[in-house]
Amino acid sequence: MTVQDLANPHPRPGDGLRDAAANLLSARYGEPRTEARKAGKKVDIYFEYIDLKKSKRLFVEAKDYESPLTRAQVRDIWADYMGLVEKNRPAELIIITRSGLTADADAYVSDELTYVSHLTIWELENTILGLSDYIRHLSGVFSEGGLSEYYVPARASPVAYLEGKQQRKTLSKSFDIFDAIQDWIVGTDSTPIAILGGYGAGKTSLARRIVAHQAALALKDAGARRPILVKLGAFSRSASMDGILGSMFSSEFPNNGFNFLQFLRANERGRLLIVLDGFDEMKHAMTWADFRYQAQEINKLIVEGARIVLLGRPSAFLSQDEHSPSYAAESVLEPFGDRSRIGRSFASMTFRISHRTNALIL
Repeated sequence: MTVQDLANPHPRPGDGLRDAAANLLSARYGEPRTEARKAGKKVDIYFEYIDLKKSKRLFVEAKDYESPLTRAQVRDIWADYMGLVEKNRPAELIIITRSGLTADADAYVSDELTYVSHLTIWELENTILGLSDYIRHLSGVFSEGGLSEYYVPARASPVAYLEGKQQRKTLSKSFDIFDAIQDWIVGTDSTPIAILGGYGAGKTSLARRIVAHQAALALKDAGARRPILVKLGAFSRSASMDGILGSMFSSEFPNNGFNFLQFLRANERGRLLIVLDGFDEMKHAMTWADFRYQAQEINKLIVEGARIVLLGRPSAFLSQDEHSPSYAAESVLEPFGDRSRIGRSFASMTFRISHRTNALIL
């Protein structure tokens, strides 16, 4: 189903939660109507949809409060909507919050209100994206094969390639790359990170550690970023990001409700950590034209608020004639160049490796 963007050129305080809920629900229920009047009552969000040839109605009340809603507050909301829901049956009311319900309010909704349900905005996001089972799977990838028991923490050094030379200069002492990435994830810098290392350096093991740790956080805290691990080495021909992710979530990790536009929105909202492993394997299996196209597709993920990690051997970042450490996609990955920050140690690592940008070497 096509996702309908909710246009709100003049947002007011509190509109953010309502608009986010409307845009998420639109993936399943079609075009939302906001601040609509039904039977004399103004509702936050309203949907009409067809289910098994029957027209149904969904009313949504968004409450962007700092504290969980109490039983009394939920009771007042239901009293306000009860006549509307009963008059328009089959219909239901969903209460969307940012901070959830108190235990008493939750029991009231679950046990006493037949036509009322509640979701936090994070739970709604999980429901629409359909990533819960996938996240649970990722939480265990670092333990597979006993990896977590024999893993040696990876260390890295930021380096700069010297202009016009096949040499690089170490900028500072080595550090624990996992710890540095954790700081970057929760920070404010959206510059993507490229991690370079030779065969056997531990790039894939590091990728598994990163996504497993983030998955564990996401399972405990619905507000944490959801990790996505994309194994680029599995693709020998160029494909759109829509195709790559669609393949992942249709065969390897079935998700019938996967919606690429909602995925991109989640990425823009800072809700994802995307780890792209095996960049060099992908490059070496493709023609140069296919590789250029694939690089352009990867660029779609690079937006403000995103956290993107790319892992590969240094050879993947050589120019086409393999004679220079300058990444051949000087023009292909232009957004990365625009975002490079000179003089920074870790946060300035980007996919574009040249004398103007530092690289992170395992």
